[in-house]
Formats: sequence, C-alpha cells, structure tokens
Amino acid sequence: DENSASDEKPNKKTDSVNTPKKKKVTKREEQLKQNWERRYTELKQFKEEHGNQAMLPDGALRNWLNHQKCDYQRMIAGETSRMTPLKVRRFTAVGFQIEKTKKRLTVEERKEQIKQNWECKYDELKQFKEKHGNQTMLPDGALRSWLSYQKLDYRNMIAGKTSRMNVLKIQRFAALGVRIEETKGNVIYSWKERQQQLHEYKAKHGHLNIPRSHALLGNWVGHQRTGYVQFKEGNRKCYGMNDSRIEFLTNLGFQWNVEKRTGPPDLTKIKSWSERFQDLLEFKRTYGHTRVPHEYQPDLALANWVRTVSGTLNF
Repeated sequence: DENSASDEKPNKKTDSVNTPKKKKVTKREEQLKQNWERRYTELKQFKEEHGNQAMLPDGALRNWLNHQKCDYQRMIAGETSRMTPLKVRRFTAVGFQIEKTKKRLTVEERKEQIKQNWECKYDELKQFKEKHGNQTMLPDGALRSWLSYQKLDYRNMIAGKTSRMNVLKIQRFAALGVRIEETKGNVIYSWKERQQQLHEYKAKHGHLNIPRSHALLGNWVGHQRTGYVQFKEGNRKCYGMNDSRIEFLTNLGFQWNVEKRTGPPDLTKIKSWSERFQDLLEFKRTYGHTRVPHEYQPDLALANWVRTVSGTLNF
C-alpha cells in the first residue's frame, strides 16, 4: 500500500525538531576528560597499594588531587568548575575525601592545607591571566588580596625575614608573566626596622660610617643628619627626629658630622663591570628576572649598579 509505505518514510523536518541536538565535544574537552580518567586510574592504583591518601608524595598526582579539591570548592560556591556530582561519587567510591572537613588539623595536615590553598589561588590567577591577559585588571577581592600577600612574602624573603615564598614559586609566577617583585619606589620601613638594620650593619662592618651610596641605608642616614640639625633649630619638619632617637643613635655610635673625604676612593673595594654583570647573571639564575630590589640583602650595591646601567642595557 502506497499510503502505508509513505507513512513509514522518516520526516527529516519533524525529527530534527523533536530530537535534541547533542552538544559537540571539542578536542580540548576530550583531552581534559582523558587526562582526568588517567589521573583517576593512577589514584585508584595508589589507593589499592598504599591505602592512605596522606601518603601521596609530592608530584603530579598530588597536585592533580589538590586541583580536584579546588574544583570541588568552586562547585559548592556556585562558581565555574569542572567538578561534577558523578566525580565526587567516584572519589568517594575509592575512599578519597575531596570536601573540606572541620576536624582539628595536625601540623602536617595544616601545612598541606596551606599548600593546597596556595595552589587553588595560583590556579585562579592562571585562569584569569589566560582569559584577560593582564595582571592589573584584577578586581578587588580575595584573589587580588592573595597576590598582594605574595608580593609581601617576596619582599620578606629578599630582606631575610620569615616567608613562605621560595624560588620555585617565583619561577611559576614568572611563567605566567606575573611580576611579584616591588616595582613602585622604595619600601617604607618603620623606625624599629631601621634600628634593626643599623644593628645588623654595625655587627657586620664594626662601625656606622654608612656611605651615601649604600642602597638600603645611604639616603636614610642623610635624612637623620638633616633631621638632627632641623630638630635642634626647632623646625618641625625634621624627619621624625626627637630626643629619644638622638639618644639611641648616639649610643649606637652614629656619626652626626661626617667629614668630606680628602683622598681618592679605594679602588680595590670596587667591583669591575664584568664582576657586577656576573653577579646579575647569578641573581637572574636564582630568581628568574633582573629587577633587583633596593633591599636585596646579599648584595645591597647590586641594585644601584643595575639602575646605573639600565639606561644603556635592555634586560
């Protein structure tokens, strides 16, 4: 029967309307899926062999698991995330908890949590960088505050203070094109910090005859001498000088009156251009850049030399 035969023919227009179109999977998404499955298989095998999540050594697998925990936190917060309820169930099936727990953490667990939080923020910064391409576009918020703290940690590390910053982190920031070193003027130190710097200088050199060329204290000691004169003359603009500071500096051996040098400088103590260049190369090998900060403790004069030659060299 022709009518019945014609009824059996598929109606392309109707089928295209009623049948939902499948979302096309991109090569990138397929690759991410394969990578996830491969890491999950590695994690499952590790669990079968060792039976303890905390025994995971540092490396690619541990970093991957930390990223999964970050993705879980984003999913819970309603943010864009690759985590899904199915993945959470699969982690649970092999005995791994990726959600946060409220139990009291041990010292080692706390260290691991700090490391994980750092990786989460670094991952966020990386995604922001890939999307916007400009660090300065960071809006006010948790990510910007975290990056500011990294810059503070960097300055503390350079100054020899307690810091969680290390060379590996600096290199990872450099790989993103993110500069964490100080780039806007000098750091402003408190009076207490200046006292410590003077003590350290005297312990190292045995005196406080600080030259004006000294990168960290050179300008500051000049201000103290100017402030001393202005304070004695009753001028309020005296760089914060007062009787207490005068007493401290005098007792420490600070020279208020500096005689002008009558003889030639000791050239044996001045490094050659080639020696300074080697120092700069060593700095770059260590930190991944040539922007030497003013307060670089291992070699305070290196920053001055870099500024002197920066007009003729393009680093």
